Amino acid sequence: MIDLATVEIFASCSASEREMIAAQLEGVERPAGATLFEQGDPGDELFLIESGEVSITSGSAEHHVVLATLGEGACFGEMAVLTGAPRSATATCLSDVKLLRLQGQAYRNLADSVPALPFALRRLMAERTTTSDN
Repeated sequence: MIDLATVEIFASCSASEREMIAAQLEGVERPAGATLFEQGDPGDELFLIESGEVSITSGSAEHHVVLATLGEGACFGEMAVLTGAPRSATATCLSDVKLLRLQGQAYRNLADSVPALPFALRRLMAERTTTSDN
């Protein structure tokens, strides 16, 4: 498993808090070309990339915009977990990927015990929203 201390959203958590988070993460593997979720889908989980690359795109199949290409240590899918809104983008595996998944209910349980976690995810969401608006 990736060292959570090296992941930006978990860096401000204590070692014991990171252990609590790690206990809630589920390993997921997907092949290159797999779609993890599509824009508009309901979503209640976020992902952390252990290895591989994921493309985050927005728009239709005919006209899509690449918002980001994410690699090891990157987190995505946080907006749906924080807001309960449908997915704002599509996530596609550019290579075989190993992911860690945090289900929404597990996140909500952790949010009470690990106060740095919701703050870090809101900051990440705000940064991405600001970047995508420019």
